[in-house]
Amino acid sequence: MARQYRWCAGILAAVVIALGLLVGPALTADATGDAIDEARIKARAGKNKEAVADLDKLLEKSPDDPRIYYYKCKILVDLDRKNDAADSLEKAVEKMAKYQKGGGKDASILGVAANIEADAKDMLKYRREARIILQDYRAKSLVIAEKLLGDKKPEQALYVVDEVIAAVGADPEIETLLKKINAAIAEAAGDRK
Repeated sequence: MARQYRWCAGILAAVVIALGLLVGPALTADATGDAIDEARIKARAGKNKEAVADLDKLLEKSPDDPRIYYYKCKILVDLDRKNDAADSLEKAVEKMAKYQKGGGKDASILGVAANIEADAKDMLKYRREARIILQDYRAKSLVIAEKLLGDKKPEQALYVVDEVIAAVGADPEIETLLKKINAAIAEAAGDRK
């Protein structure tokens, strides 16, 4: 009887191991969820930076899981890193859309979809509006800089372009304008000598 029990236990263990190997990847979402929960607990304990670091490590293993980006966003808001939080939320929106489009059915992932959508409406709405305003500012400022350059006022044009770069960064069009401005400044300095 004991021998049969050991034999049955051995067979059962082999079946469990085989099933574990077959089902292993499907359990990844749960393991990821557990790791996310651990990071959230750290954040609640005031260890926000450590929680973000844990989530960053988790993203290396599961870069397509929208939950990681979402909870990272929440913790980054608590750290007053709003721009980084918005970046993470944008990724959460992108990854959730990809997950849903791919037919993902994991309830623990789909369970945060409504939260991601609601937060995105609030946080990302203003980011989109700010980007539109900044692009309008950029376009109008470059027109002013070109006019100043045409009016032989390259120093003032440089000031305008420096302000644009501070607000929106440089791009090839701005770099080309900067070269023209610097050439005009050098030419004006040569004329003064």
